[in-house]
Amino acid sequence: MLQEWERNTIAMLKKNDIPGLAAGLSRDGQTLMCGGYGWRDLEQQLPVTAHTTFGLASITKTFTALAIMMLQESGKLSIEDEVMKWLPELHLPPQYRNHIRIRHLLNHTAGLPDLTLYYRMMVPSLREDKPYRKSERLPFHPHRVTEVATMEQFIELFNATTKEGFGPPGINYSYSNEGYMFLDEIVSRSSGQSYIEYVTTRIIGPLGMENTLFGQSSRPVAPELTAIYHSYSVRNWSSPWRKSLQSRPAQSWIHSGPVYGHGHLLSSAADMLVFAELFYQEGVARGTRLVRKESIQKMISGRLGLSVQNWKNGQTLVGHAGGQKGMSSDLYIAVEAKVAAIALANTTRAPVWDVTLSGINATMNRPLFDLPLADEGAFNAAVIGSRLEGDYTSSRLGKLQIWSDNQQLFGKLKGIKGLVIPKLRISLQQHDKLMLGRFPARILLDEDGRVIGISLGPGYYFARYGNN
Repeated sequence: MLQEWERNTIAMLKKNDIPGLAAGLSRDGQTLMCGGYGWRDLEQQLPVTAHTTFGLASITKTFTALAIMMLQESGKLSIEDEVMKWLPELHLPPQYRNHIRIRHLLNHTAGLPDLTLYYRMMVPSLREDKPYRKSERLPFHPHRVTEVATMEQFIELFNATTKEGFGPPGINYSYSNEGYMFLDEIVSRSSGQSYIEYVTTRIIGPLGMENTLFGQSSRPVAPELTAIYHSYSVRNWSSPWRKSLQSRPAQSWIHSGPVYGHGHLLSSAADMLVFAELFYQEGVARGTRLVRKESIQKMISGRLGLSVQNWKNGQTLVGHAGGQKGMSSDLYIAVEAKVAAIALANTTRAPVWDVTLSGINATMNRPLFDLPLADEGAFNAAVIGSRLEGDYTSSRLGKLQIWSDNQQLFGKLKGIKGLVIPKLRISLQQHDKLMLGRFPARILLDEDGRVIGISLGPGYYFARYGNN
């Protein structure tokens, strides 16, 4: 099965024009395989290895959540603390300000609106790469806005921003980079150390993660650091209705000033397999107990810094994915089976989740693309389809209306810049996934199985509204 998985990984690399990828699989603390495919530097023809350093992007959030749990263990804070205790200068809606707790930031249920303020801390590095800037449809032109260079300035910007879209904490899921930027500051204030110093000395160092560090500039330095590439969509003129991906060198790494907790850690596949052990060995990795069993259990049950899915055979799949300029990352762990998979690519929009999920299946001798399924009753297509009908809104995307016609779901999108798509065909996929036209999306449910939103990826979220 592992040989078949490796063949599929190489084929995916070629199909998507990915310059380089590192991948690893482990079971019960033993590395089954860990290596590289392709190049960490195309121009110099330097190969990827298990120790090549890639950007983790949002997998950094799992490290941030772990740091918070360690601070709770040492009595420095509690995840039940009100956020206002640690960030009293933060302007939150009066009706919610004393109810938003640290755990709400950790699992993206603080009710924070769908913002893009974190881009403002990236302004200097965005100015360095014009081709990337032009291709990404940024929410502003980086030469026409003022750089936000400190956490104090970031909080001032947040306070000056409209809070439309806030809801009561603990109800709706809304992925928030800004929430993890606040957690970065909470780690610093509660520990008495900078966020980087705390994570480096308490997590990275004790686990012996020698190729893991924070990208503290747009030109980071590491012994085996990969070059990064940006993936562009290119029309195939022999078949004009088809597009393919093409990778081109990026001119600089994304950097966000002094704030790192939401997505600026760099690591290798070998190091990440060590980190993954914490979640299937209940806080122990390579013989070192880093955190109590109860803290890991709380991270999983509370979805703190982790996405959590259930296999229909009772297995729990936890992890996190990430994506930024020049990086695609995916980490997944099958907890009960004690199996982990990591995939890191040096280009944008690489389908690394195919590598990790098929890798876990291969390790467990399952069909490669038999993706994990939740309880079939909870995700019955007909039932979920009827629950999806209604109205949704997003500050970044506009308004979406979903209705049913002759047992087929459709959506109407009114974009924020005047774009109107009158009829998108919606098809339900396995588990909680759907296709909104040609866009993959995920259905978001509350504990009672009610549809509360639709996510198209980090920062792109439709929240349900109205009495439906």
